[in-house]
Amino acid sequence: MAFVIHRHSKSPEPGPQPVTDYEKAWNSISPHISMEMSGAPELLDEWVGRERLLAALDRDWADPKCQLIGLIGFGGQGKTSIARQWVDLLLKNSALPQPEGVFWWGFYEKRNVDEFFEAALIYLSGGHDILADLPSSHAKANFLAAMLQTGRYLFILDGLEVLQYQQGDEYGLLTNTDLMEFLNFFAAIDHDSFCLITSRAPLYDLIHFVSYMHQDVNRLSQHDGHLLLENVGVWGQEDQLDRVVEQWDGHALTLSLLGSYLVRLHHGNIAEMPPDLTPTVDEPRYERVKRLLRRYDEHLTEPEREFLQTFSAFRVPVPESALYPVFRHGNPEIAPLKLVEQLADYRMLRRLPQKNTYTIHPLIRDHYWSRLTSDPVKAKVVHHRIADYYLSAIRQVPENPTIEDLEPAIEAVHHLCQAGDYDRAFPILMQHLYDAKRRVISHQLGAYETALMTLLDFFPDQDGRQDPQVSDPLAKRFILNGVGFCLMNLGRLREAVPFFRRYITHSLNQQFWHGASIGYQNLTWLHTYLGELATSSRTAERALNYARRSGDRAEEKDALALRAWTAHLQGNLAEATNAFEQSTALEQELSNQPYLDGLHGIWYADHLRRLGQLEAAGRITLANLKNWVYRQRWVKDESQCYRILGDLRATAGCRDRARRFYNRALKLARKISNRAVLIEALLARGRWLAQQGYAEDARSDLEEGLTYAVFGEYRLYEADIRIGLAWSHVTGNNLPAAHIEAERAKQMSEEMRYYWGQVDAEAVLQQVATSRQ
Repeated sequence: MAFVIHRHSKSPEPGPQPVTDYEKAWNSISPHISMEMSGAPELLDEWVGRERLLAALDRDWADPKCQLIGLIGFGGQGKTSIARQWVDLLLKNSALPQPEGVFWWGFYEKRNVDEFFEAALIYLSGGHDILADLPSSHAKANFLAAMLQTGRYLFILDGLEVLQYQQGDEYGLLTNTDLMEFLNFFAAIDHDSFCLITSRAPLYDLIHFVSYMHQDVNRLSQHDGHLLLENVGVWGQEDQLDRVVEQWDGHALTLSLLGSYLVRLHHGNIAEMPPDLTPTVDEPRYERVKRLLRRYDEHLTEPEREFLQTFSAFRVPVPESALYPVFRHGNPEIAPLKLVEQLADYRMLRRLPQKNTYTIHPLIRDHYWSRLTSDPVKAKVVHHRIADYYLSAIRQVPENPTIEDLEPAIEAVHHLCQAGDYDRAFPILMQHLYDAKRRVISHQLGAYETALMTLLDFFPDQDGRQDPQVSDPLAKRFILNGVGFCLMNLGRLREAVPFFRRYITHSLNQQFWHGASIGYQNLTWLHTYLGELATSSRTAERALNYARRSGDRAEEKDALALRAWTAHLQGNLAEATNAFEQSTALEQELSNQPYLDGLHGIWYADHLRRLGQLEAAGRITLANLKNWVYRQRWVKDESQCYRILGDLRATAGCRDRARRFYNRALKLARKISNRAVLIEALLARGRWLAQQGYAEDARSDLEEGLTYAVFGEYRLYEADIRIGLAWSHVTGNNLPAAHIEAERAKQMSEEMRYYWGQVDAEAVLQQVATSRQ
């Protein structure tokens, strides 16, 4: 693997900065930070060489301009072992600056990004208290990045390729936006902390940062490969040892397994190497490993092969407490602890001593996973045993839970689905993860990535194009709608559309008109965000028709408000007013409340504000806060209400109160994983700052919002943000730039049929024309 990056070829421009409460972040650091190496494997007894690479890591660690290193190489080249060895040598080397803390996270063993952020925050803060104020991964990423500035902390992120695209135009890019943002912060902000990443794929998200260095992990040298075989216990003529190293291309994992094979079967005598094990010239690298493992299998005992196949079914490190209930499965002749020790001696398993758990190299796991799944009946039995183990570990969810608290339920659902027992998995999902009142995994934790991963378990091979495998139609609809909802909250709008459409199809097939209305309402939101306003009008009309067909007056009220909002966006103001009034009348009839609440009240207030009815808009918003938002504790709606109050105070010329409301709206928006609400808050404050003459501050908010809008294809917001940027250029007396942004926003708005975008863009263009006179 050759991938060379020269530091002088990279742009030294400053990157993104975390947006959070810095004082709180700095005050949250624990005074007793330890070395958190529980996710790290034990040091290898047979370690050899890599002196030049270790020295390069030392130089990068001591270089104040370097904050991230990528150790990039093929699987089995020894990246994890190099990282582990380097950390150990660093902590013993008093000549080098010492870290104030070391945090190791293995993504192969735990690829859950939500859990990674939780664990890192708990590590640096010394407890769980901080998590309650940071319910989204987005908020955690920003807060954690700010904490890095308080000292010199060393982060080891091992096996990151599981969260990188492995093919196509996006090869090497990260699949998770919050993790990408955190690593961008790590690279961009001024701090003394350091991150070492191991991966099979280049880190294309980071290569443009001057603070990132790439280190290739290549084959072992002839000398080091020779020494590795000897350290494992292989002996014989020098030329024979050298020949084996060369034949296997100095591949560290293969040489280690090969040496163990010879020691076990031939007392380490290299002369006894079977001739048919020699790799062919054109044989792919990973095929060589598979062929060696197949030969290894022939000499393992049946209990050892069974153990490894069962072990491969776990996707998280295997705790010692699972060995007897899962691996012994009622057979007193099986001794799991003895098998673990033997397989560790064979270099097949690794022990994570601090957590008393065991793991396996990904290439070895893949081999035995393939063996297990070749017998579907056997695989189901194994997954059922593992699921039963996790079910026995489920405890009552605490008031302020973490992802780790939910892990037994998450793993139980996964393994039941892998066993094909979807109908047994679904009640566990609902009881422990989607508690009817708390909605723990989504609303309380904001862990939409985890929720999405768990819901996709109900599809064959996690292929969302197929149908969920539960038999209950209601459960099918819940899963389809849930996947769409997660994708929408993660800003993956276009991916969400087919799931809502399928939810509608299932509802129509079951003549569940209420569900069809909900599905069309969700689709309307999506098409609105995407700037497809003509389509959103059609789906809003269908939502209303099915709500009326269901006879559900409350659903009709919601659908009327949605139709009003789509009409408002397209400038059909009389139609919008009429529909809002009908929706309000239904609200009064059903609940005896004088105003619409929740999102519908927010829409109506925005509509009235645009019509100049500021007093009525204020009454609706204050009533919404008092009677709905504070009672339901929905941070999303609270942020939007404060955003409207900011707009109302800004229109009235009350600068101080407008600023306070905008700041409050943005602070709340940053606490949750809802891109739309965050974009709205950034847009509102940025636009107001621009019109107040604070061009630089305005661009900070607006450019952050534009990044989210463009990435998620929120085209309606993109047009509004560009209008805000145009105002910031007017303030900065950069009239050509203002004209370009306003014209672009106007063209976008015309294409989308977005009335208010056209009105606001024209206002900027008129101001530009006046200023040029």
